[in-house]
Amino acid sequence: MSIRTFLEEDKAEAYFSAEEVRALATVFEKILIDLGFVDRNDPTAAMVAKRIIKLAREGERNPAQIRKHVVDRFQARSRL
Repeated sequence: MSIRTFLEEDKAEAYFSAEEVRALATVFEKILIDLGFVDRNDPTAAMVAKRIIKLAREGERNPAQIRKHVVDRFQARSRL
C-alpha cells in the first residue's frame, strides 16, 4: 500500500498540498527502506504511515525530521 491509501482513510489529504503529499509519500518509501520492509501490506508499514501522517498533521513538514523521528522510534521498539 502507499501512504495515499492511509491519507484517504484518515481524510487527511485535505490538509496537505499536492507537493506535501508527494513529500510524505517519498519519506514513507525511504523509511520503509531504512527499516528493511519489503511488504507494503505489512501491518507495521501501516503503523509507519499513520505515524508520518500524525506528525505532519501536528505541523511537522520537514521530511528529514519526520524520517528521523519515525526511524528512531521503530528502531527503539525493535530493541525491546
